[in-house]
Amino acid sequence: MRQFLVFQSLWAMQTEPGSLDAQLDRIAAAGFDGVTDHYYNAADVARLHAATAARGLQIEGQLFPQNVDDLAAALDVIGRHGCHHLTLQADVRPRTQAEAGRLIEGWQRLAEQADFPILLETHRYRLTNDLMFTLDLLAQMPDLKLLADLSHYVVGRELPEPGVAEDDEQIHTILRHSWGFHGRVASSEQVQVSLEFPGTKPGSSALAAGGATALKTGLLGPTRRRACLSPASSARRRMRLPARMAARSVTAGPRH
Repeated sequence: MRQFLVFQSLWAMQTEPGSLDAQLDRIAAAGFDGVTDHYYNAADVARLHAATAARGLQIEGQLFPQNVDDLAAALDVIGRHGCHHLTLQADVRPRTQAEAGRLIEGWQRLAEQADFPILLETHRYRLTNDLMFTLDLLAQMPDLKLLADLSHYVVGRELPEPGVAEDDEQIHTILRHSWGFHGRVASSEQVQVSLEFPGTKPGSSALAAGGATALKTGLLGPTRRRACLSPASSARRRMRLPARMAARSVTAGPRH
């Protein structure tokens, strides 16, 4: 059974009042399945794991590795507590496919030993910054599993509306390798636009990209999680959320 889970970004809660515990209470009451946050500092990991477990919430961890050792060190910390999945924003900008491939292969070897899925995230100023570079990586490493934040490609390539067939196929290639998503409302000039903008009002075509989703299952290693589908809208049913909030959703396999 596949799962569709929605995670709330704690980054998006930075402008909201209240302690971490109070914010987690709001998130749980709103029906979210979990939260997303940086997840590598030992004290922070222990605190967040205890607080979410007490509320029945899961964790999407975020890491910003620059080399293979960075992931190894983080896994030593995370392994004491666990998480639902870990997403890598690779904080390197290699010039060649060979250099990028060596890094990813090192992360893949570590991912095979982890008890939770690990995904490589598409994001600006990261290894996956450039759409064409990432597509070439996928051609060389067809088993690479991504977490797609498409907003960065919308801006980076200033994609037109409506899109052309070539752009559409390139984005669909990313989606076919994506096991989860960080969704935003983006324009060709801005990664994240306010929900108060006229073009992002409910019912407008600009809202089709989603308010902010996220990810699930497997990455570089084999799929280890089951997943189940339920409406994302149910996660917001009991609380009016601030416009900046980014909900995160998860799917158990790539979209075709």
